[in-house]
Amino acid sequence: VLTSLASRFDRQFFKIALPFFLLGFSGMLQSKTDLYCVAYFLNEKDVGQYQVFINLLIYVQVFASLILQPFLKNIYRLNSKITFKLSKKLFAAGVAITIPALIFIYGILYWVYHFEFSMAFFIWGGLFILPVYFYLPAVYSLYKLNCQSKVLIVNITGNSINLVLNILFIVYFGLLGAIIATAISQWVILVGYLFYERKEAHSKAVGSRGGKQ
Repeated sequence: VLTSLASRFDRQFFKIALPFFLLGFSGMLQSKTDLYCVAYFLNEKDVGQYQVFINLLIYVQVFASLILQPFLKNIYRLNSKITFKLSKKLFAAGVAITIPALIFIYGILYWVYHFEFSMAFFIWGGLFILPVYFYLPAVYSLYKLNCQSKVLIVNITGNSINLVLNILFIVYFGLLGAIIATAISQWVILVGYLFYERKEAHSKAVGSRGGKQ
């Protein structure tokens, strides 16, 4: 049996699949790092409240993917400038969605769960939601350019910053520190994606012009 399994083991498959596994794993950590820190530093009540709060915010982020989903096949045909315009339009839609969504979340937390969060939580919650509406087209653009490694670098960097900031901010600001740290890390990730997308798109354009000469 072991000989049979060994004969079917395809190292090339695992070599190709590894970057995608790491992308998925880093994405999972990105959504859980703050919760792990809250669970480590704070009490069970805070953990429960934060988990409900952050999950509701993540649901609002999911709308970015739902809006973009019908247009994915077109994104792979767009150049960097048009992708950036698409990001701005999606971000505007994100603002239009986020403001009423935060009011709705406040109502759920107050009337259903009987949680009372200060206005600062919702301001930072909005700042946590919005970056994904801007950087999502850039992520797909990087996939188009076969730059999954750059996406992984940004994810790892964002996760590391998120971890460090959560440790520092939770100690000083308590539960509010977790959402502050996580929101900041999302904007760092936004900058990273846009930087690599523009850089790689420019490099490809220069390479294409050079090849035609």
